[in-house]
Amino acid sequence: MNGESTEVDGDSDSRTERPRRMPPRAYVLGATLLVVGIFAGFSIASKSIPPAPTPSVTHVGAPTETTIPGDGTFLVGRTDHTDVRPGLYHSTGNTRPCTWTRAEDASGEVRSVIAQNTSRGDAYVELHAGEFFDSSNCLVWERVETPQGPRTGGVE
Repeated sequence: MNGESTEVDGDSDSRTERPRRMPPRAYVLGATLLVVGIFAGFSIASKSIPPAPTPSVTHVGAPTETTIPGDGTFLVGRTDHTDVRPGLYHSTGNTRPCTWTRAEDASGEVRSVIAQNTSRGDAYVELHAGEFFDSSNCLVWERVETPQGPRTGGVE
């Protein structure tokens, strides 16, 4: 019956059906809900999730010619556009777990990890040009020519 309801005449002898139309208010309400739904859909769709930020080198404090701050991500190299020089570095007196990572890039993805270690006390790491060095919860790293004392943190 095409979505229309029917009404039977009150006379019991004559059962003629005639279509009963929806009142105009129902049409207005339906149209209003349709328009609101369409606009709500557009506003939700326009609030899409932004793309992930591009990885960048971050660090707390600035490295010097012979030191690297204990927290941050640094680009290793021999040019003015890098953060730290290649070489052997030592961090001593770490009472919290000192974690460092050498990586091919700053993406943070496991596939880019070259070497990684977590230790307390002394830690050593050998950095090479072109890689990224990430350090977390470590004390200042100092560049050394040869390691002094035991290598509890290992040299990678």
